[in-house]
Amino acid sequence: LLLLSNAPFFGALAEVHPLVIPDLCHSAMKEVAVNLSEEMFHFGTRGTYVHFVVNGTFMYYPGPMTVFDSEPAAQKIIGENDTLAEAALWVYWDHKGQLTASSPSDVIKVDTDVFRRFVRKTPAFAWLKGYVAMFATLGQQLEEHELDDTWMPFQSVDSMTEAMRSPPEASAVWRTDKPQRASKPLAARRVSSRETADTS
Repeated sequence: LLLLSNAPFFGALAEVHPLVIPDLCHSAMKEVAVNLSEEMFHFGTRGTYVHFVVNGTFMYYPGPMTVFDSEPAAQKIIGENDTLAEAALWVYWDHKGQLTASSPSDVIKVDTDVFRRFVRKTPAFAWLKGYVAMFATLGQQLEEHELDDTWMPFQSVDSMTEAMRSPPEASAVWRTDKPQRASKPLAARRVSSRETADTS
């Protein structure tokens, strides 16, 4: 719980709805040990987990590139407190690159399907609808190359909490417990092959 409070989304959720977090951790999250050179995901595969780095380091290779053919300038070093594939919580997300451990590491994995089913039954659901609408709005403003597994709409709990004071209207969010199909603007920018989470 304390570790996840460093992630903007989960930290803000803990501030607004602290009673939801313990059960959410028990239901949807698990900590795993990762070996050196172990691959967590690769380009084009379906994203079913959000990854939060507890300790250790990873290399992220954007696009279809791998450790064998990626240009050094394109690689991203991922370390402690970094979050990857948050978009998988809200959209049908296909991974935009490869994540490989460059040291023995520990990661908290959040099961996206379990997360969605769980939060629909909690007081946090209305708050989350506003966040999903904001997530989609900000995602549509980005260029395609900016929307990879490392992208998050906010870099700190404080910035997210401030923005959530006036979220956009959540008009078509989570009608079911599954992510919804992509809106035309998102599809045009290829945010994913499908769409932002359905949350009404």
